[in-house]
Amino acid sequence: MVDKQVRLGDLLKVDGLNPMNIDVSYIQSVSNMVPKDGSIDLHEAEKLATIFLRCADYCGELISQAVRLVGYKDAERKAKKADAIENKITKGTPATTARETYSNDASYISASNSHSEAEAFLVWIKQKYENLIKAHVLCKDLLKAHVEGRSMASWEGAEEEFDPLAGTEKSIKVAESSIQSSIEKTTSDKTSLGDINIEDDFLNIN
Repeated sequence: MVDKQVRLGDLLKVDGLNPMNIDVSYIQSVSNMVPKDGSIDLHEAEKLATIFLRCADYCGELISQAVRLVGYKDAERKAKKADAIENKITKGTPATTARETYSNDASYISASNSHSEAEAFLVWIKQKYENLIKAHVLCKDLLKAHVEGRSMASWEGAEEEFDPLAGTEKSIKVAESSIQSSIEKTTSDKTSLGDINIEDDFLNIN
């Protein structure tokens, strides 16, 4: 059960938000954990995967705020542009000239700078989010490869321990040796029979 309701509007509130004053030390510190060469210690991979994912989740919230802020600042910039042109025309500046020179109005310049800062914030936070997600996936892939490697090694070990054909070759050799011995014995017996002279034995009996 959720004890307190959380409105999305409260999370994405941008009134008075200055992206240049947002504390990004947490994001920066986690980003610094991402290896520059993509090399991650296997023993740290599981912990880092969680750290990267949690920080990416936080970046996702800021991205939503940044998108809303960009839209808000863009509307404000356009409003200041219209005001600047109208003020110039009110002061007697020709409409054509007013439309060409509105960009030097102080209010418009301030609004335009705020819009640019909001866009820069959006680009920055999106890049951080993407890098953290890639780092998270890298850690998960490393862990997955390690688990699969251990499973393969266990399977290969099991195959070596249980080989139903392991004794077949030896049994065949024993059988061949036994058959050869029988053949030699039979041949020897035949030679002995061939040496017996039945006729001589019959004459001796008589």
